[in-house]
Amino acid sequence: GKLPDVVRFRLCARDRSKAHPCCWAGGISEPVPLTFAPPRRPPRIQRILSDDRWNLSFSIELFKANPPPSPIHYLGIEEEDDTDSEEEEEEKELAELRTANFLPEISKASWEDGKLHFMPHGYGHRMVTMVQVRFALQSSILPEMRKALEKDVLDSDWHETSFVEIHSKNLNRSSKCSFELPTTAELLDSGVYVFQVRVGNGKNWSQWSHTSKAFLFQVPPPVAPTAASLKVQRPVNVEVISATAARVVWGDF
Repeated sequence: GKLPDVVRFRLCARDRSKAHPCCWAGGISEPVPLTFAPPRRPPRIQRILSDDRWNLSFSIELFKANPPPSPIHYLGIEEEDDTDSEEEEEEKELAELRTANFLPEISKASWEDGKLHFMPHGYGHRMVTMVQVRFALQSSILPEMRKALEKDVLDSDWHETSFVEIHSKNLNRSSKCSFELPTTAELLDSGVYVFQVRVGNGKNWSQWSHTSKAFLFQVPPPVAPTAASLKVQRPVNVEVISATAARVVWGDF
């Protein structure tokens, strides 16, 4: 059956004979979650780029709209992690950082030897209303930033962001929860960061998730489109308007 993950409280008179016959017990409280299981995998991070802004999008596994796996799976039992084309692209970028010695070594974490070994996946997630991110600067592609880290001008401590409320728009049918990094997070351009996420209700929180892969916080430089991507013979078209003017047309970068 389904594991109980909430409790309800009710105040009662210790001695019923000394209480009013109709007022010896109070009403039943709202359900209170016992605890929250942390996301079993590190967060996935992606860039959001548009003409007017850019930010980071986080994706975690959250069993709020869908029930947890059945039969019960425990955090301490390792499972095969699925990869896709997006993760392969991330690995390419990380490989470039490793080659340039900009990527810190992050050991793979496990719940196996911790207190949460027998915590079921998704325990308490149906009561989750908020998520929180924390980040730590590890390195940079800029020499001056790396020197500032070495001299402790910049710190590599964890910094917590403001809470993010979870709504139906953040959830999908595959038990994934996606949300954007709060604008209060002051990340430095060209910095290499790691992230962790926790879930809760604003009063009680899960433990922090495992640490994400290192992520380069940087807007990629604009790249001119190719003729093939635009499905035209030439990516740039020039039209003569007059002896002193011309019109140049090209696709979006």
